[in-house]
Amino acid sequence: MSDLREKLLKLTALRHQRVMELIQRLRSDDGQLAGILQCHIFVETLLEELIRLCLGDNADAVLAARLSFDQKLALAAKLELDKGWPLLQDYVVGSLRELNSLRNKLAHRYGHEVSEDDIRELFVGCEQDLPYQDVLELGVDTGIARYAAFIFGNMLPKYESAAET
Repeated sequence: MSDLREKLLKLTALRHQRVMELIQRLRSDDGQLAGILQCHIFVETLLEELIRLCLGDNADAVLAARLSFDQKLALAAKLELDKGWPLLQDYVVGSLRELNSLRNKLAHRYGHEVSEDDIRELFVGCEQDLPYQDVLELGVDTGIARYAAFIFGNMLPKYESAAET
């Protein structure tokens, strides 16, 4: 099996391993602030898994440096599964930068409320990939859940193994 094919199948396996955790987070009724913070933490663990996938045995040496979210994202943005196969698409990297920015606003600005504009900003550059027209149709809480599902699916795309005959 080629190295790329093996990594693509590992991405799918990782998706299947973590999907139940995503579903639990989507069902959470912790409020908007907690929803964004939980999404950020969840995404950060996915970034670490993706870095491990690309760097293999060297990943622990890099991650032991206690990188910030922004540093992990910058690293993942530069990694490739194989020549010409970026680990993360540019629009995903941009969206994750927006998520980190929103998380920082919430963590460092007392009283900052999550607004509809904050949620829309998470999807800037991704609009053509959305399976629904208005992510806020049912309110900010639903918008946060839709974002978590959207970014999960775009960080961990699904690849299937073709049965050999």
